[in-house]
Amino acid sequence: MKSLPVVAVVTALVACALSACSDDEQLPTPTIDAAVVDAAPAIDAAIDAAACAGTVVGGACWYRGALGQSCTTVCATHGGASAATVSYAGAVTANDRSNQAHCQAIVAAFAGLAFTAGVDNVTDPNDQGCVDEPDKNRSELISLNPTVVGGSDPMLRRFCACNE
Repeated sequence: MKSLPVVAVVTALVACALSACSDDEQLPTPTIDAAVVDAAPAIDAAIDAAACAGTVVGGACWYRGALGQSCTTVCATHGGASAATVSYAGAVTANDRSNQAHCQAIVAAFAGLAFTAGVDNVTDPNDQGCVDEPDKNRSELISLNPTVVGGSDPMLRRFCACNE
C-alpha cells in the first residue's frame, strides 16, 4: 500500500468518491510529518476542558483576574499565559478590533457580565485587551495599543487565557 501526505490522501478520497471506486481498490495511507507537528506551538492547541479550572471559550481556558492584575499574574498558577490572550481576544496590532466578537463571547461565558463595544481609552498604555471595567459596569476590548500579557490597570479586571 502506498503512503502519501494527508493532502494527497484527501485528494484521492475525493477523486474516488467522484468516480465511484471499486471495492477492491485500496486508498493510500496518510503519513504525518512529525517535524511539522512538533513545530506547532503547544499554546495554540485546544485545551483539554477537563484540565481547565476556568471557563473554556474558543479552545482556551479563560480566567477573569482581580482589579489591577496582569495576565502574567492571573495565569501564574494555571500553567502560564496562553497566546490566545492576544491572538483570540486581544488587539494584535494597534487599533485592532477584529477580535471584538471573541471578547464578547468570553464576557458572555462569565455570568452576569454585559459587553459594551466601548472604544474609550482607559489609562496609558491601553494594552490590556479584553477586560471587565466594574466602575463603568461594562466589559470591552481595549485596543489603542497591541495587547500584552503583562499589561494591567488598577481599574480593570482582565480576561486571560491560561495554559490550564
